[in-house]
Amino acid sequence: DRFLVEQLAGDLMPAASDAARAEQLIATGYLAIGTKSHNARGRAQFQMDLADEQIDAITQGMLGLTVACARCHDHKFDPIPQKDYYAVAGIFLSTDTRYGTFEAQGNNHPAELVKLPTDAGVPLGPTMNTQQRSLLASAKERAEAEAVRAAELRAQARTARQRGEEPPNLQQQLVRARAAEGLNRNLESILERYDASGKPTEANLLAMGAAERTRSVNARMLDRGELDKPGETVPRGFVQLISDGDEPKITKGSGRLEFAEWIAEEENPLTARVWANRVWLHLFGKGLVPTPDNFGMSGQQPTDPALLDHLASRLIANGWSTKKLIREIVLSRAYAMSSAFDGRAASIDPDNTLFWRMPKKRLEAEAIRDSMLLTAGLLDLRQPTGSRIAFAEGGLRGPQQERLMSYISGNADNHRSVYLPIARDRVPESLEVFDFAEPAFVTGQRDVTNVPTQALYLMNSAEIARIADAFAARVVEGASEEAARITLAFELAYGRKPTGAEIRACREFLDDFKAAYTREQAASGKGDAQPAPRRGNMRERARARMDAARAAPAGEASSAAPKHPAYSALCQALLLSGEFRSVD
Repeated sequence: DRFLVEQLAGDLMPAASDAARAEQLIATGYLAIGTKSHNARGRAQFQMDLADEQIDAITQGMLGLTVACARCHDHKFDPIPQKDYYAVAGIFLSTDTRYGTFEAQGNNHPAELVKLPTDAGVPLGPTMNTQQRSLLASAKERAEAEAVRAAELRAQARTARQRGEEPPNLQQQLVRARAAEGLNRNLESILERYDASGKPTEANLLAMGAAERTRSVNARMLDRGELDKPGETVPRGFVQLISDGDEPKITKGSGRLEFAEWIAEEENPLTARVWANRVWLHLFGKGLVPTPDNFGMSGQQPTDPALLDHLASRLIANGWSTKKLIREIVLSRAYAMSSAFDGRAASIDPDNTLFWRMPKKRLEAEAIRDSMLLTAGLLDLRQPTGSRIAFAEGGLRGPQQERLMSYISGNADNHRSVYLPIARDRVPESLEVFDFAEPAFVTGQRDVTNVPTQALYLMNSAEIARIADAFAARVVEGASEEAARITLAFELAYGRKPTGAEIRACREFLDDFKAAYTREQAASGKGDAQPAPRRGNMRERARARMDAARAAPAGEASSAAPKHPAYSALCQALLLSGEFRSVD
C-alpha cells in the first residue's frame, strides 16, 4: 500500500533521510512517464490531455475502472458521472508534472525535472563511452551554428516587421530556427552532466516526477470535453461510486496525498482485489477477473468472486505483502495441479474458468530472454548503474538518432530484461517479438501469439546465435563424452534428462553435421571452410554466420565464428523448442 502512495504522492510524504527522500521523489515518476500530446494547441489543452492520461493509468491500473471514459460525458456503462472525472482532474491539474524536455519543433510544452538530494547516495548513472560522446558533441557543434543562424533570423524578422514587410518563407525559417535552438539546449543539457572522460557528475541527479503547483485549481466541467464549452466548477475529490462518505476532504494543496491514501485504504473495495487479481493472472496466465484493467460493467465478471475476496483479504491481513500472497498461492493445491487433460472436467468447464487444471502457458518475453541467457551461462544478475537511455533524450534526429539508439539497444546486454532501457518506439527485438506490452498504453494482460516472426527471430537473429554459441561452449567444457554433453544440454535447457530416443536423434544430428562439414571443407580446399549444411533454415543460419565471419575485418572473424558449430546448432535447436518457451 505504501508502494502505491509513493508513486502518486511520494514528494508529499515525510522522509526519514535524504536517501528515502530521493526514493520517494523518483517513485512519482509514475505520473510523468506517460505519453504526451506535445503538439496540442495551447497549454490548457495539453494540461487536460496530460491529466487524462494520468487518470486513465491510475484508475485502470490501481482501481480497475475506466474513469477516463467520463471525460466527455457520463460513463456509458458504469455509474461514474462526468462530474467525478473533473473532480479527480482537478487534483492533477494542480500537480506540476516534471518530465524534462526543452521547447523545440514538435514539443511546444517543455518541463523541468525533479532535483534529487546530493547526499542521498543515488548512483550518478552509467559512463558515456567515446562513441556516444563524440556523436553528441558533433551534433552539438552543428546545433550551435544553427542556433546562431536562428538568432540572426529572429533579428531580421523583427526588423522586417518594423518596416511592415514579411519576407517569403519567414515562418518556415523561424520554425526551423526554433527547432535548432531547442536541439542545442537539449544537447547542452546532456553533455554538461558528464565530464570530459564521459563520467557522470552531480548534475545528473535528476529524475522525472511530480511536485505541487504554487496554486491549486478546481477543474471546470467541459461539455463534450471541449475547452471552449466550460461549465460548472467541480471541487477536487474522488470517485463517488467507491466512496462511502468517509473519504478525506481536500482543503489545501492538490489533494494527491489524500487521493493516494484513499486508493490504498483497506476499506477501498477495489484496490486489494485488483492487486490480488493481477498476482493470480501472472501465476496462472489469466485472472479471476479476465479483464484486469476493467472491473466495471463492460468488463467480465469474476469466475470465482469468493476466491477473489479471500485473496484480497489475505493480502491486507499480511500487510499488503505481495511476496506472502504469492507464497500462499504457489503452495496451494490449485497451483500444484497437473496440466493433463480430463475429458469429464472439460465437458463441464471447457474453458477451464474454474481452474480444474493448471493452464499451459508460454513464458513472457522477459522470462524467455532471461532463461536463454541463464542457460548459456551469460545472465548478469547485478543491477546496472543507471540506464543508457539517459544519453538519448530526444536530442537527435534521423541517422544520428539511429546510431545513438544502436548503442543502447538490448543486444549483447546480459543484464536481466527488467533492467533494459525501454523507449516507446525502440522496444528491444528480443522482447517485442514475444508480445512485450505496448509501452504507450495501460496493459494489464498481454497478448499471447504464435506467429512466424518468433521462429524466424530464434533461427536467424545474431543475438540468438551469440547465446547459442555460449551455450555450446558451456556444454562442451562441461563434459567430455558426446552422450554426457547431450544430457548436460537437456538438463540446462529443460531441467530434465533426455530420453533414449532424444539422445539418438541428437547424435544423428551431430554426425550429419560433422560429416557434411568435412565434405565441404575438402571440396573448398580452404582452411576457413563453410559450416555443414543442415536441414531447413538451420543450414542457412550456419552458413550465413560463417560468411559473416569471413567478411569481418581482421581480428574480428574469430569472435564472429562459432567455436563448436555442430553443438552450437544443436543448442540453438533446443532453445527453439516449444518446451523451452512454455510452462506446463
